Amino acid sequence: DLMNKEAVGRSLAHAALIKPDGSFVMSAKTDTDFAMPEPPEGAVASAADGKPVLIEPKTRNIMGAIVKLREIEGLYLYTIRLVDPEVIKARQIVRSNTDEYRGLEDNRRTSQVAFALPYLSLTLIIILSAIWTGIAVADRLVRPIRQLIGAADEVATGNLDVAVPVRPSDGDVASLGDTFNKMLLELKSQRNEILSAKDLIDERRRFSEAVLAGVTAGVIGVDPYGIVTIVNRSAEAMLAISASAALGQNLSAVLPHVGRVFEIGRKSGKPVYREQVTFYRAGAERTFNVQITIEAGDDGSEEKSYVVTVDDITDLVQAQRSSAWADVARRIAHEIKNPLTPIQLSAERIKRRYGKVITEDREVFDQCTDTIIRQVEDIGRMVDEFSAFARMPKPEMKAIDLRESLREASFLVEVSRADITFERIFGSEPLESDVGAADL
Repeated sequence: DLMNKEAVGRSLAHAALIKPDGSFVMSAKTDTDFAMPEPPEGAVASAADGKPVLIEPKTRNIMGAIVKLREIEGLYLYTIRLVDPEVIKARQIVRSNTDEYRGLEDNRRTSQVAFALPYLSLTLIIILSAIWTGIAVADRLVRPIRQLIGAADEVATGNLDVAVPVRPSDGDVASLGDTFNKMLLELKSQRNEILSAKDLIDERRRFSEAVLAGVTAGVIGVDPYGIVTIVNRSAEAMLAISASAALGQNLSAVLPHVGRVFEIGRKSGKPVYREQVTFYRAGAERTFNVQITIEAGDDGSEEKSYVVTVDDITDLVQAQRSSAWADVARRIAHEIKNPLTPIQLSAERIKRRYGKVITEDREVFDQCTDTIIRQVEDIGRMVDEFSAFARMPKPEMKAIDLRESLREASFLVEVSRADITFERIFGSEPLESDVGAADL
């Protein structure tokens, strides 16, 4: 009864309980005039997982459903409902349209490819044409610039004989190329002028070097900052310096004494400043005349260069000193020689007069008088030489016994120092040698 009420209340054409194999257990009684169809094969198995299975209408205007009952194990509810024929017709139309759409959907990619290929080919042709046109236009624009770049590279390597082709149709680029060509002509002209000036400067430099090499005085060129720029050969030899080591160095560091005079001359502001300096060079004391000459710049700038001239006047100074000392020596010799003759005559007279009278210490008496006479003679000879040129007399070489020379020398000291007792041990063998006896 419940099943009948539910079937009538829900407007079902049929309702039945079926088993998994499709056999009917019970059916509801309805007012329909057709028998309940068998469930489709496989429909019951599809509903075994608990999901309802719809049975679509085919040739008849009915629609069914199968659902598994959860409360009763092994039973399924099978229902049939009548459907309006118009709905069935509309459903068939929808299905047909759906199938057609699916067919079109399956063939869409092929159709798209078929339609896209012509468009793609046309687009590719247009793009290639645009690229070719762009390359042609770019080449027309870039070619003059590329020629400019190539010409600039040639100029960078020193080639100024290049020129950029100029076409009036290039517009502003043509003006740029024409300006570049004018610049190259100007650069070439300036380079030729610079090369000519360089040749002239080299010629002057060689002439100056030749002049400086022949000058006996030492010449040193100094810039406004005191840096050595030129050193001639005479300066190298005279001052014992190396030009390669001195160039680029400060003058005060290379030659401190000359650098001191240079600083004084520079600060004095005089066009020419001179001073004599004496210092050791090459192991000997030398006297130099240092002259600082200021050379104004050719461009009228305040920066000035300097020429340091060094003359070795050691020999001249020595000659002047020798001349002065020679005059002094002659005067001194004259004053010394005046009393020598009376002294010698007095000693000889004492020896002659008292030599026979003195009997005690006769040997000492003779030795003293002989020593006085001999020393006076030596002093007289030395004074003669000294007056000639203030030098030691030329030694007279002869063979003597050195023991006698030692005895005479010690006797001179003994008579002047009575507080000292002298003991002489000379041996018995003579000590002969060729010497200047007067110089001993």
